[in-house]
Amino acid sequence: MSTPEINTLLEGLVQKHTDLITGVAAMKTEIKNHGEASVETKTKVDGIIIEQTKMRDELKDLLLRFETNAYGDGGPLGTKSFGDQFTSSEEYKSVIARGGHLTGPVQLKGGLFRKDITSDTVGAGLPPALRLPTLIAAPHQPLRIRDLMTVIPTTLTSLQYAKYTFTNAAAIVIDTTPNPDVREGVLKPKSDMTMTPATATAETIAHWVAASKQAVADIPTLRGIIDSELMYGLKFVEEAEILNGDGTAGHLNGLNHQATAFNTGLLGSSPTKLDKLRAMILQAELAQFPVDAHVLNPRDMFDIEIAKDDLGRYIIGNPQGTVNPTLWGIPVVKSFSQPYGTGLTGAFAMGATLYDREQANIEIRDTHADFFVRNMVAILCEERLMLVVTRPQAFIKATL
Repeated sequence: MSTPEINTLLEGLVQKHTDLITGVAAMKTEIKNHGEASVETKTKVDGIIIEQTKMRDELKDLLLRFETNAYGDGGPLGTKSFGDQFTSSEEYKSVIARGGHLTGPVQLKGGLFRKDITSDTVGAGLPPALRLPTLIAAPHQPLRIRDLMTVIPTTLTSLQYAKYTFTNAAAIVIDTTPNPDVREGVLKPKSDMTMTPATATAETIAHWVAASKQAVADIPTLRGIIDSELMYGLKFVEEAEILNGDGTAGHLNGLNHQATAFNTGLLGSSPTKLDKLRAMILQAELAQFPVDAHVLNPRDMFDIEIAKDDLGRYIIGNPQGTVNPTLWGIPVVKSFSQPYGTGLTGAFAMGATLYDREQANIEIRDTHADFFVRNMVAILCEERLMLVVTRPQAFIKATL
């Protein structure tokens, strides 16, 4: 075993990373143009990931043997593993000698033994010459619920509004009184309007990570990945809150929490998922709301697409189809935040409004605690928003 073997694996990993970026870009393009990626592209990307994982394991094994067998602790890698540093540190030995337990971070040569992002934790003890030039971000699911609704920026921290329902009783008035002098006194039909006051408060969604200035400077892609992961994590929680927030302190009052219950009387016995979704459209239409989207868990959509008739033909799914998914002519938005077995159908643009008090943003500060003297920075991602649902009848929720 020699350094060229390690370099060969590194070069292969770099190439696989480039292939993965190309494959993911192709998937995004296909999803944007056709609503889903082709089986061929998915298979190709999966294969790259499998090969990449195998090469990583081989590289890890090579480096471990290269350090332990050939050179030991003083070899060309120039450092012990974090585990060795930890167990050989004076702090660790002192605590163990006293029969105690560690209660805080242990100061190690080259960094802190903690979950902060430093050059050592990112590089796993490798010198710059043996580090991959890029980092690979975790996969992200599409987040599209926000796009369904009207979004308005605001400077308000709270908003009072009314949830209202209207029952239309307007009708032709038939005068059965023979005396024309009393026609004006005929009783007219009365419509009903119910106004329920409500208040929406701007809620904060936020999280942060700690990173060393050196790590951000040493790894060119680290800052971009941190920003991407923080922003995705924020938007992932935002989508979950928009759908499932229970309206308690600090939470949005989500669409599933406010939606109108499905009227089971619209269907007969043993309805299918497709039957219920069609009846949900009807229920919204009877309330005078034109439905513009279904929101389903991907597993529910899977169940629908693989359903077959008695001859084994797909009822609605098409293995060769590339168009955006629709059910009964209505677009389907898939979200893992939507509970499996629960369908949400509605007029999203008309029935709900999202107010951005503070749009999602990322800030970096070294003023947290003792970060300035430790060359650390806090990278904070946060937003503030309100969700207002004025017409709950515009949303129908059903157990599928």
